[in-house]
Amino acid sequence: MLCFSLGSDGRSCEPNACTRNNGGCQHVCDLRSGRVSCSCHGGYRLGADGTSCEDIDECSELSPCSQLCTNTPGSYVCHCRPHHRLSGDDRTCHSVYTVLVDKCLDGNGGCEHMCTASESGVQCSCHPGYRLGDDQRSCQDEDECSGGAHRCQHQCDNIPGSYRCSCAVGYLLLDGQRCQGEFEGEQCCRDMDECSVQNGGCEHDCSNTAGSYRCSCREGYQLEVDQHSCSSDCPLGYTGHQCREHCPLGTFGEGCNQLCLCQNGGTCHHVTGHCSCPPGVSGERCEEGCPAGRFGQNCEKRCPVGCPRNRCNRYSGYCECPPGYFGPQCAETCPWGTFGVNCQSKCDCHRPHTIRCDAETGQCICRPGHSGEKCRELCPTGTFGAGCAERCSNCPSGKCHHTSGECVKSTDTGNNEDNSLGNGIEQSKRPKRTGFFGRVCASKCPEGYHGRHCAEVCLCYNGGRCDAVSGACLCPPGYMGQLCQHVCPQGQYGQDCRSACVRTPCDPVSGRYPCPAGRAGPGCELSCPAGRYGPGCARRCRCPAGVNCDPVEGHCLCGPDRLGTRCQTTNEFYVLRSATLGEPREDL
Repeated sequence: MLCFSLGSDGRSCEPNACTRNNGGCQHVCDLRSGRVSCSCHGGYRLGADGTSCEDIDECSELSPCSQLCTNTPGSYVCHCRPHHRLSGDDRTCHSVYTVLVDKCLDGNGGCEHMCTASESGVQCSCHPGYRLGDDQRSCQDEDECSGGAHRCQHQCDNIPGSYRCSCAVGYLLLDGQRCQGEFEGEQCCRDMDECSVQNGGCEHDCSNTAGSYRCSCREGYQLEVDQHSCSSDCPLGYTGHQCREHCPLGTFGEGCNQLCLCQNGGTCHHVTGHCSCPPGVSGERCEEGCPAGRFGQNCEKRCPVGCPRNRCNRYSGYCECPPGYFGPQCAETCPWGTFGVNCQSKCDCHRPHTIRCDAETGQCICRPGHSGEKCRELCPTGTFGAGCAERCSNCPSGKCHHTSGECVKSTDTGNNEDNSLGNGIEQSKRPKRTGFFGRVCASKCPEGYHGRHCAEVCLCYNGGRCDAVSGACLCPPGYMGQLCQHVCPQGQYGQDCRSACVRTPCDPVSGRYPCPAGRAGPGCELSCPAGRYGPGCARRCRCPAGVNCDPVEGHCLCGPDRLGTRCQTTNEFYVLRSATLGEPREDL
């Protein structure tokens, strides 16, 4: 049947387009002014083409439900979480345990810490570190220290709800790191290497010990009462066991502790410090020669570019290199086996067991598993690794390989140089794990090494420690830089140089203000007592009985009847002067 509708002129009749295929509309078709107009049922919206209908997602667009919502075609359905019920409006959820919850809301149900409601009533519980009291309501602190629940290596201090670990003097607390031996908790103590920071304050040699350190003096010296300074009993300008050796090149005077101030290649007298200048140079300190940057008989030539301090040898033109360097421009470090000024000194290290010889000082840097001044000794029984600082762990015989730390049988010395990998396990079959070594790559690299199979040597200076995996340096207090090669800049101190000095200059490690010569005390407010001199009054005067010394420089303050640096009588002075200008007399 063909239907008609009144035309737009109000007189004629036109065919009704909605009767044919619903006018193209998906839901509802209406004629408006003779044109088809589509619309949609509730829960739908008209599409962009003006004919189709799209479902409206009421859940995401309107959020009509108080808890859970599920979209349906043209509508939605609300749901509730467990222990809740849908209200009469089919949208709002209410708890079926409202009465029970209210019991906890009223004074926390009588619980000191936490309250949980149940059908049988309320149940109290406590925060970690506390236990429920006999009344099942109150909470009492759990003393982990006395109960053995702590994981401290040295000392345990109980605090409310927890505990705190502390270490004995001379040890550092390491949080979150694996400890050696039987202590593998989150809190452990590691010996502090006081010698790694400014040599522990020792004037000569520093030896680290468990929880402390010890200063010692070189041959011909004795340790002062401050247990840090060293003094010599030899006459001025002499050293050695029998005081027969001249002061080392570059030093002179009492105990050879004074530095020569000669310039331009001049050398100083081992007793007086008087400078002897090379040809063409003059002056009290050989300072009158060619100006900086010039050389030649008449200073007419220019030094090579790049010389340190812009100084070069007046006759050869070679740069005057600092210890540890050589070459026309001092750009090359001393070859292996040499060190010092112009690389003229020979290293006295056992080469197979030595990584390198310090180009400046000549100190032997030993390979892991070796020790001694010349790296000739193997690690003592029970120790292994770099510096023999690691201890054998859980070995029945108490012995382990001096390099890898793997346990060895009691009949095996553990010192087989060819058994570095241990127990015949081929290296190619080992799991590859950067920063670890051992039979199953479970042992962390020894101190001073990193990388695959711990084959890379750490390059951190001034006591810095490197990450076993990446090799990045972790600097001790007072130092900074990628290799810990820089001392904190003036005005800063401490870890990573982040702390500001209260008074400048200050010690880069502790931040303390160093007292000048002749002063001591926390604020440098005290003068040196009789018998002491120098910075912080740390040095002992070496004057005859009854004679005081200058608190700044230490020279004896003689009376009118005495002569010389030690206030000798007239006869003593001329006898000593005669001896020191030649070889020292054995009867002095």
